[in-house]
Amino acid sequence: MTAIASLELIAELDQVVTTGSPERRAQILRRITGVFLSGAARLGEEHVELFDDIFVRLMDCIDAPTLAAFSAMLSKQTSTPRHTVRRLAFDGDATVAGPVLLKSSALAEADLAEIAGSRGQAHLLAIAGRKRLGEALTDILLARGDSNVCREVVNNAGARFSRRGLALLFAAAERDDDISDLLVVRPDVPVDLVYQLVAKSTKVVQARLLKIASAQLRETVRAAGRSCTNQFQKARSDRLFAGKIHRSGAQQGRKAQRLQGQSLCNPRRVQQCSGGAVAACVRPDRDHRAVDGRKRLLRARSCLSGVPA
Repeated sequence: MTAIASLELIAELDQVVTTGSPERRAQILRRITGVFLSGAARLGEEHVELFDDIFVRLMDCIDAPTLAAFSAMLSKQTSTPRHTVRRLAFDGDATVAGPVLLKSSALAEADLAEIAGSRGQAHLLAIAGRKRLGEALTDILLARGDSNVCREVVNNAGARFSRRGLALLFAAAERDDDISDLLVVRPDVPVDLVYQLVAKSTKVVQARLLKIASAQLRETVRAAGRSCTNQFQKARSDRLFAGKIHRSGAQQGRKAQRLQGQSLCNPRRVQQCSGGAVAACVRPDRDHRAVDGRKRLLRARSCLSGVPA
């Protein structure tokens, strides 16, 4: 397209914005976008700013499907009108914002952080797929994102994590096996956190993590699995020992109750048990009853045998 044709096209803008139909506005946006993309590599900064102003004016009266296609075209450009890209990125419709959030290099880190802190999961998912993610941005994504966002972040080789971000990521990994699987194949994950994650996992999960872990983390996964096994065995031994003590105490209690009943009800049993044995076989709150009963039985024997008690 010639320079004269381009100027004529731009001159139509005011009329289109004020009186044009939605179809006419979409048509003029596509034509101006074509002019921009055809010469973007050769345009100076002042020309890019001119197109930037035109696009911003047109965007207010363009429907979402047209803007989504426009966003997809601009997202691939290295030389882009910054205000236009920013407007697209902040759009509440994720189909419009998504392409530039995912690919555009014109967006500042601060803008991405603001969007990640205020928009919905679809916006966060698009940001999570960017080629590079700084620590501040991953902190926000992991704090606000759902499982899909967390999986996308941990699967992103260009993502960098702070200690806070890693803590959030490992908390998510404890609830989601897919996240834990992706985590142990990353070479930049701290060994101590991997150890903790594996130690809290079941034997089935440990076996799977050991199979897929990166070479740097495989021995850590193996060591954590052994530690978990040892702790499980010790806990099992402690439970068995506690159960044995409990059963033994219960048996002794039942035996004491039987001896108490026999001592109170059977005179012959009194002849077989010394006073100390009887006292040891009854509960403390019934000792006086056992002693009184023994005295009565001894007096009865004395009367029958003629021997003073």
